[in-house]
Amino acid sequence: MTEILLKYFRTKQQEVQSEKRYDTQCPFCSMQCKMQLLEQTIVTRKKYMTIGKDNPTSEGRLCIKGMNAHQHALHKDRIKYPLLKKNGEFVRISWEEALSHIKENFTKIQAEDGVNALSVYGSASISNEEAYLLGKFARVALKTKYIDYNGRLCMSAAASAASQT
Repeated sequence: MTEILLKYFRTKQQEVQSEKRYDTQCPFCSMQCKMQLLEQTIVTRKKYMTIGKDNPTSEGRLCIKGMNAHQHALHKDRIKYPLLKKNGEFVRISWEEALSHIKENFTKIQAEDGVNALSVYGSASISNEEAYLLGKFARVALKTKYIDYNGRLCMSAAASAASQT
């Protein structure tokens, strides 16, 4: 009897109850490779897989970062709301309270150490428009001259490899 039940549940674990497909693109580098995220429901668990889509940039291939890009958004430990450390513990706070806290601390830092005491560090996965807005925010709102992005660090290996090939 145990063997029959075990075989039944092992068979169920292999069956896909539902499947959803999402057309998207990789957020990591300027290539913006086209891809499809496949979400499968198996028993009570979800399984995700990334499939490269044919396009002139990558011809359907994805790098390891692109294949795993969905993990950032779906990770169980992802922070989804503002937290503030109170008495050594992180406590959930409202967005209004979080923005007020940030403004108060940024104003204090700049009053004590000058406007360039703050800097902005952007992501290589943002669009040109978002990069423009980030630069505007740094220079106009914060009045700092220090702005950088992770492409200098993250993409330097790719640039070296591209030059050598």
